[in-house]
Amino acid sequence: MTELSKLKHALRQEMRTKRQDFVNALPDSVRALVFRVPPPPVQHLMKQADCTGIYIAKSYEAPTHHYIQFMHENGLPVAVPYFADNDSQMEFRQHDNEDPLEAGPFHIMQPAGSACVVTPDLLIMPLLAYNARMERLGQGGGHYDRYLAQNPDTKTIGLAWSVQEHDNIPVEAHDVALDMVTTQTSIIERKNA
Repeated sequence: MTELSKLKHALRQEMRTKRQDFVNALPDSVRALVFRVPPPPVQHLMKQADCTGIYIAKSYEAPTHHYIQFMHENGLPVAVPYFADNDSQMEFRQHDNEDPLEAGPFHIMQPAGSACVVTPDLLIMPLLAYNARMERLGQGGGHYDRYLAQNPDTKTIGLAWSVQEHDNIPVEAHDVALDMVTTQTSIIERKNA
């Protein structure tokens, strides 16, 4: 394991604990209100996109079910990650409101294998840490970085709790910066160089 890999591993552990402690401390009444409706800049991007890819949140991740509901209610195409097995590349498959999700690899809910494969031009992505430079620390599988390497024109939004901000994120050449981060309290956009 390289020194950079060790730094990323340690930061992932730190940020998982920090995120879990933060979410556990939120009163139920507050937790029920956050991430209810995409903020106007995100709605605008969703409406412009041919299709928005969005993750199905697991415990302690910034919740996505209301964003998905918003897109369904507004007739906006939605796709979610799909894995044929633990060794396959991530792809996105269409997610219609009436189609149930099923358990897939990595303990993530996903569409049935019969759902249409699509290529979203907007991705709302999970993360463990982010910073003002729009650098992102993911779970470590590299699925989103590989996907974005093959689809470099995809617009990216990281969805996170504000406590996940961390100034010093170890970055490697394959790590792709985000265009925007949305938290329960703010929207941060990448500054044009």
